[in-house]
Amino acid sequence: MSGAGYAFPHLYLSVPGEEELPAAHWADALLGERHLRPDMPGLSDPLQSLLVGGGRPEALGSDLPERVRQVTGPDALREIGEWTVELSDHRMSGSVIAAWLSGGVTRLSLRGAAAAPGSLARLAKLCGGRAAFGVDLPLASVSPAAVGDRIRELVGLGAGSLAFVEGVGIGDNGEAARDPERLREAWLVAAEEVGRAGWSFLDLAFAFGPAPCPIHPQAIARRNPVLGLGPGAVTFRHPRRRWNHMDSHSYVEAIRRGEDPLGGREALTRAEGRLERCWTALRSARGLRLPSPACASMPWFQRWQEANWLVCRESRGVAPDRLRLAPEGWLVADGLAVELAVEMDRIPSGGSTDHPEFQNFEE
Repeated sequence: MSGAGYAFPHLYLSVPGEEELPAAHWADALLGERHLRPDMPGLSDPLQSLLVGGGRPEALGSDLPERVRQVTGPDALREIGEWTVELSDHRMSGSVIAAWLSGGVTRLSLRGAAAAPGSLARLAKLCGGRAAFGVDLPLASVSPAAVGDRIRELVGLGAGSLAFVEGVGIGDNGEAARDPERLREAWLVAAEEVGRAGWSFLDLAFAFGPAPCPIHPQAIARRNPVLGLGPGAVTFRHPRRRWNHMDSHSYVEAIRRGEDPLGGREALTRAEGRLERCWTALRSARGLRLPSPACASMPWFQRWQEANWLVCRESRGVAPDRLRLAPEGWLVADGLAVELAVEMDRIPSGGSTDHPEFQNFEE
């Protein structure tokens, strides 16, 4: 999709459950995809980041590093910047974790049962400081009053990053807790606690500290090129995006027939690219560089200021040079991104996606 000869710096490998694609056949299936995709791009030597995720990466067991190298080749992982494995099984044995670490894994991203404080404490003890930890925090499963305590507990146990997800919490009445106001309150408490801990936000759904931000989440947030292999995996290099069959059976059957397991593709128009960049920028902590000082006097900017959605303020009569959202603004970022994409046509020197801010945002 992106042309032969380009080397992707970031890689995502999808591992479905054992019942969907047996571990013994996983590497062969992904190798088949690499051979069958037309104009298959290459991989940087070495990769900047690798994420092994999907349904159940732990299904690969202690053989995970070896099977991954079958897919990537040894050179791509020789001096890799970061190798993350998503983990949802809190019962993983110490021998499997040890095999992953000795095989090159540098970071574990804990989800589901593995993201519970007790599981994090056990895994941190098993790893003995040899791996970083990212932890999912489903805000719907924690009462707003308890969010701060949970964050402090996870940080104290060694979490180096937190991904705030809505999740599906179960309320006292046994029903899924998806109350928007409760989620809003929980997220605002989380944002306050992140600041109190001296951590930083990458975007509204991801916080990290005190070490530097993990590489792969940063690549996704900044729309850097990422190659995806496996069922449901997405490949993106602006302005093109493609995705594989989500269903593992359809994915495997396509490869058995000698076909590209393509589920769909798109090439973003200039307007679509502008909207995606506005959406990504407004959700991020670094925000968007304003293309003109005149922005501060425009009605939409003043309205956003009055609503306390912005961090940037005029200082000693000097107009702000970046558009950054405050926590309250992040909660309505989707709608603001749509409005900003339209307003870009009215901003002096900023009415085109050819403007340097849009061209360079993903770098």
